[in-house]
Amino acid sequence: MKHSVVFRLDGTVEDLVELLQTEKYHVEEGKSRDIVVDTKFHVRSESDTELRFDVEFLEYKRTKLGGVDRSGTQTSWSRCTFDRVKNTMFWRYDGPESHRFSMSGTYSFRQIGGQVEVHHDVEMEVNIPLIGKRVSKIALSEFEKEMPRVQSEMQRMLREKS
Repeated sequence: MKHSVVFRLDGTVEDLVELLQTEKYHVEEGKSRDIVVDTKFHVRSESDTELRFDVEFLEYKRTKLGGVDRSGTQTSWSRCTFDRVKNTMFWRYDGPESHRFSMSGTYSFRQIGGQVEVHHDVEMEVNIPLIGKRVSKIALSEFEKEMPRVQSEMQRMLREKS
């Protein structure tokens, strides 16, 4: 199941691209999520054309249907590749539920006047017989609810940068 979100931020593509490649952005964005207890940033490789990094989240456990179980924690990762030539960032979820569902996405950016248009395409597949499609819809709905918070974090940090 695919889902796309488009939003605009005040600023430049260059500033946003620079921000999204920093530990500071990913750690602060992680901390702004209710489910996340701690966030770490690990660079896997870096060149002039590409940055590969992982964002590690210690977060509350999830129920089988994706809800929050605050009785314990688990670790998950966003495995990210930032293409410095195309100014795109691909990410893929990796964690305890990876055997039940896969989730990945791509951010791309375009300058429109004094704003950056952000395209975020997400793909999710749930491997649970009979209810997989329903769970996908619920998860994508939760994802959609999170986007204003992500957008707000990006805008706040862009303003701090300028």
